[in-house]
Amino acid sequence: MARRCARPIPALLLTLLTGLSAPSAAQPAEPSPGIVAEVSVTASPARSRLTGHVRLTVRNDSRVALARIPLWRFPEHLRAPPARMDEVSEDWVYPAGPSPGGLTLGEVRDGGGRVLVTQPLTPTVSEVVLAEALAPGGLVSLDVPFHTRVPRRFGPFGVHDGRLTLDGGFFPRPPPLGPDGFVTSSPPGDFAWRLSLSVEGAPATAIAQGRVAAVAPGQRVDFGPGVSSRISLVLLEEHQESAMDHEGTRIRFLHTRTRRRAAGPDTIPDPTVIDTHAQTLATMASGLSYLKKTLGEGWTPPREILLVEAPLRRDIALAGQGMVLVSDRAFEVLAVERLQKFHRIALLRALFTQQLEGRIFAAEPVRWRDRVLDLIAVHLTERWEDERYGTVEGAQQLLQGGSFVAAVDDVIYAPQLPYQHVYFRTLDDTDPFRDHVTLFAHPHPNGRRLHEKLKDLTSAEGLVALVDRLLERERPPFATLVGQRIPAADAAFLAQWDREYPVVAYRLGEVRQGRDAEGPWVDVEVVREGDLTVSEPVTVKAFGSGAAPVTGTWHGPGPRGVVRLRTELERPKVIVDPMGRLYESDLGSNDDPRMDNRNYDDWKFLVQGFFFSFSSANGQLNGTLSSILQRKNDLGNLILLQPFELTTSTGVATTWIAGFGDKVRPNRRGHYVQTHLTLERLKASETVDSGFGAIASVGVGTSDYISRVTPMQGRTLYAGVGGLFSATGGDPDIAVFGQLDAARLFRLTSADVLGVHGAANLLLGEASEQQKWQIGGPGLVRAFDPVAALGRHRVLASVEWRHRFTRDMNLNIVQAGWVYGLHGVAFVDAALLSDDLDALPSSRSLYAGAGYGLRFVYLLFGMNPMLLSFDVGVPLYAGGRPPLDVTAPVSLVVSVDQAF
Repeated sequence: MARRCARPIPALLLTLLTGLSAPSAAQPAEPSPGIVAEVSVTASPARSRLTGHVRLTVRNDSRVALARIPLWRFPEHLRAPPARMDEVSEDWVYPAGPSPGGLTLGEVRDGGGRVLVTQPLTPTVSEVVLAEALAPGGLVSLDVPFHTRVPRRFGPFGVHDGRLTLDGGFFPRPPPLGPDGFVTSSPPGDFAWRLSLSVEGAPATAIAQGRVAAVAPGQRVDFGPGVSSRISLVLLEEHQESAMDHEGTRIRFLHTRTRRRAAGPDTIPDPTVIDTHAQTLATMASGLSYLKKTLGEGWTPPREILLVEAPLRRDIALAGQGMVLVSDRAFEVLAVERLQKFHRIALLRALFTQQLEGRIFAAEPVRWRDRVLDLIAVHLTERWEDERYGTVEGAQQLLQGGSFVAAVDDVIYAPQLPYQHVYFRTLDDTDPFRDHVTLFAHPHPNGRRLHEKLKDLTSAEGLVALVDRLLERERPPFATLVGQRIPAADAAFLAQWDREYPVVAYRLGEVRQGRDAEGPWVDVEVVREGDLTVSEPVTVKAFGSGAAPVTGTWHGPGPRGVVRLRTELERPKVIVDPMGRLYESDLGSNDDPRMDNRNYDDWKFLVQGFFFSFSSANGQLNGTLSSILQRKNDLGNLILLQPFELTTSTGVATTWIAGFGDKVRPNRRGHYVQTHLTLERLKASETVDSGFGAIASVGVGTSDYISRVTPMQGRTLYAGVGGLFSATGGDPDIAVFGQLDAARLFRLTSADVLGVHGAANLLLGEASEQQKWQIGGPGLVRAFDPVAALGRHRVLASVEWRHRFTRDMNLNIVQAGWVYGLHGVAFVDAALLSDDLDALPSSRSLYAGAGYGLRFVYLLFGMNPMLLSFDVGVPLYAGGRPPLDVTAPVSLVVSVDQAF
């Protein structure tokens, strides 16, 4: 099969690849790359390694003599987990905990057989010192043995579950050569290549640059020659193939997942089954049709498109060389088209990138090629989306209607989900870890940021015209063309947005109103903090009752600007950046950076969920409806409203939590003050009458857990005091109490956590039976029924060994949730419970149990990570108290969270 991404091979390259030092008399059709790599490699997927050597031929196309040749060693970038990776991101990077990559060089020799000195320049670059300086126009040959350690990793460079995915970078190679020498901080440039491959262990199917070949142990298969920016190589031990023909193009999909075919016309439909592979093929067919319509007669559709399934967890799809890498979790989302379309868009972005690479790269210098290509791909996906769906929207807009549910609100404002950048059209979705060979060596972003910034400077029609011109074969380079078409996008603009994102934040300043000869006006001051050299359009909107909303824009550098709006509104509501398009940093503040962008407060009501437990002691169901009242963009205050129906009482609890201190998550601070009030109707039992009760308390707490579902380390602490009142027919009971609760998680290994939890609850004074402390249930002694015993004083202690079995499951639950992780928990719980403080330390007050539990980590609707816990506890010691006679010998505790 012909390789799809190859450019024509000039005669000079063919001469170099066959080992001759003199160029052919024939003139090349286009400038030939000055670097030739003949790679011979043996891959061992089971042992996560590659060994081989590369013969490099380098032509000095610079204007200076070269004494050294740098070699990129990309796998060294993957030697350790990224510095900014937290325990949430780790789930989408490592199948079984951190796994190092690496590339070591052997003894380097030149074409004359001389051993050359090799020395480190940076952690990912080594320099080879030449025996003689290479003059401009000269050639030098290097023979470089190497050993590559492939990390056990999800993504475009790693090995997992019998699949070796190496989208470039698996052998040492020089960076691009500029006029003044090699540019080590650059995107990859073109080189001519030939690859010879063998495998150890089991037979495999090899895919290199879009060519598919079977490779048996001891056999060697040759690929190439070709010209490209990298070599994409995939090895599969086992695979299946699905295919379809579309308008003369064969679309092949090599996949390892068993295809789940949807019901046919003569079968009963099964709503729990979705044919994800058919969805992928159909999406690619739609993309090819769109390219054909957009590019017209100037584009010839390929005879074949190759899709290869890969263990991607942070991308739905990536454009490889000669192939498109498709995540083995593509379309694992609720079967609603408005959600599935985000997967389609990601697939088409990769397809457009792969298909247009040759056309775009030919017109652009190396430093701009990837970003311009991605800008075009992003733009075309938006045009395709608008044509097919009638709108361009992100998950924020899609989910807004369900944002009254706390879990949905979390997805919008503080997501902890894979493919986050796919669902949310963030201003810049460049991989923050830069774990791809096209990103690791330089600070440039991908093309989305540039696309969004250009969108601010021109009309929709102007951007369409620019991209259409970029798609033409004969055109100026992007930097020249964009300056001609959009004058505001000058060199300073490009330089501003072609680097790490500036640290900047905005807030609403003074709002003044007045009237002049033209009529009433409102002046809105916008304050910029942080990097004051930034100049970008900042939109201001004023609205209210009595007149239509009005908007204006400030576009300039400096600390502040004033936007004058013409409106009849009196005391208007004003907001900076109403569409949320600006990227804002918190500048070290603990507030939401958008908190000061408005002059009005907006409250939101969130339903957190319904929580219940069953008491086997009396056969009653305990239930609590939890809800939240919170001001938008305010991380400091929230109010919990919790009506409840319990075995002992019915009522409502209200809690005000005021957060302060450092942010541990985008929507939560580390420390808080809490005030609490409960009003309840106390239920009668065999020993007490019904009545009325009230509980009030105040406390302070802290928690630095990052993950909402499977924290691996951190601590929590809460201390509070309060009082309670109860009236059950006789004299009212009044008591005061104190609470202390603490937990600590110690990360033992990448998959093991030791958790310890302790609590003390003391009650001084008289209290009704219904208001005493319970012994069992979630977070307590799980081996006992919740009301198996009650007491005025309680001391709790728990120890858990949490261990992860896997985070690479893919269990589909009726097409509404996908279990991706399974954890086990071995636990021991103990408590001292007594009505008499002096008797608390005695053996008759001791209750203890042990057990084992399972934690199912799942993606609700394929988006929101949640946890379902099942704990089975066995009583070990019961203190001999009569209420325990009704306690079952085994207790099952089901909850939607960890025990602590």
